[in-house]
Amino acid sequence: MLRELWDDSVPDPVVSSTYGSVLNLADRLQATCELAKEELVKDREVQRSYFDRKAELREFLPGDKCLLLMPTSHNKLLATWRGPFEVVARNSEVNYTIQVGHHKTKRFHVNMLKRYIEPQQAVASMSVGKERVTGHRTSEQLGCLRLVRKQFQDEVRELVGCATVISEEAENDVGLETAQARQSETWKNVAVSDCLASGQKDEAVSLCREFAHVFSDKPGQAQVEPHRIELINEFPVKTKPYSIPLRLVDDVKAEINAMVEAGIIESTLWGLYQFTVLPFGLTNAPAVFNRTMRDVLHDVPGTEVFVDDVLVHTESFEEHMVVLRKVLERLSAAGMTVKPSKTELGQTVIQYLGHKWEMLPNPREPFTLRTDASQDAVGAVLLQEQDGWLCPVAYHSRKLRAAERNYSTIERELLAVVDGIKKFQFYLYGGNFVLETDHMPLEHLKPSKTANARLTRWGLYLQQFDYTLRYIRGNENVGADLLSRLGNK
Repeated sequence: MLRELWDDSVPDPVVSSTYGSVLNLADRLQATCELAKEELVKDREVQRSYFDRKAELREFLPGDKCLLLMPTSHNKLLATWRGPFEVVARNSEVNYTIQVGHHKTKRFHVNMLKRYIEPQQAVASMSVGKERVTGHRTSEQLGCLRLVRKQFQDEVRELVGCATVISEEAENDVGLETAQARQSETWKNVAVSDCLASGQKDEAVSLCREFAHVFSDKPGQAQVEPHRIELINEFPVKTKPYSIPLRLVDDVKAEINAMVEAGIIESTLWGLYQFTVLPFGLTNAPAVFNRTMRDVLHDVPGTEVFVDDVLVHTESFEEHMVVLRKVLERLSAAGMTVKPSKTELGQTVIQYLGHKWEMLPNPREPFTLRTDASQDAVGAVLLQEQDGWLCPVAYHSRKLRAAERNYSTIERELLAVVDGIKKFQFYLYGGNFVLETDHMPLEHLKPSKTANARLTRWGLYLQQFDYTLRYIRGNENVGADLLSRLGNK
């Protein structure tokens, strides 16, 4: 390269010299690096937006009260909220200076802070919050909400169904539950719905009093087939014992004594303890317990069981009392107990397995699916007829992705249909259902009428379902229409 620069020995001016090629390569590498940096910044923004999609901005002003997430005094690995403390200054968007002592301040990240609300301000903030949310809604959204309330909420109010949930999930659960050697709850702790009439409520209370021995927070011992564990060999499994922290020795001893008194464990000749019942922690313990519950309640109508959560649902109160009595008789015969504080009787709306249930669908009756799409979102409502009314079973809506917003109107409407069927496939597959929409997108699924690969692919997907298409006016499709516009700003 130096020789070419010294004697200018490049024969053809069209052919670049080695030096020129090196400079050209350097420029291209520099441009590639700049492009890589730009793409890296874009990817970081995408990752950041995805990571912060559910994040909420928290801001504090000097003088505000806050709680700090600080380690506990007895274990540095555990943290708890302490306070209130006063915010002294805002150092940046995420860092604040907090007054933690009489003459001591310290800087904390906003993730370690939580706003402290004075007790006398809590009630006032609730009413103000309602006005603030209502103020952001447009007149169109308020009109849609009125229509939805008129069509759906009035229909649910007409239902005479009844439900009882016996669940191990409660809103006031705190930490792990330990063995209960002595009974501290009775049938009086059962929550009976205030929606029941006076006579119905007395009948429910009388049933609880009759099965008082079943309603107890002291675990019973089920009189069912014993659980056998078949070992693959006769060699004992040995594990190295681990030491208990000195400050926890008394607590562990108290818990062991409680388990012995409750009959959960028993001592052996060698000074050890062994379980007398199926314990937690075994790989097949959940499956065995679930199978036992199904054996106990398998032929009781209107009963759903998932591990230790039992749901009893009927269409009338009279039927509800009959089924509930049968459930309590089965549990009593099996030696099982029900925790009173986690039992609700005669409810019209319940929380079961983390979901809110207002109406339990009947798989033997046909469903109706209504869908709609807007510029920004799609919505769907699953309904089922009961007593001559179409009652809502479940709702679904989601925002459109950037590419989906570029779809044509007919494609967005068909996307709402496909998206709704995929969401409620559990209810719709294998039976005939009515598909109601205020557009006619399915006409464009025939291969002879369109060459759009996307519509053809959706049409092939819908061929596995048995549905009857029904067109309705837009003012009749208010539920799905509202859900498709919830993402609008």
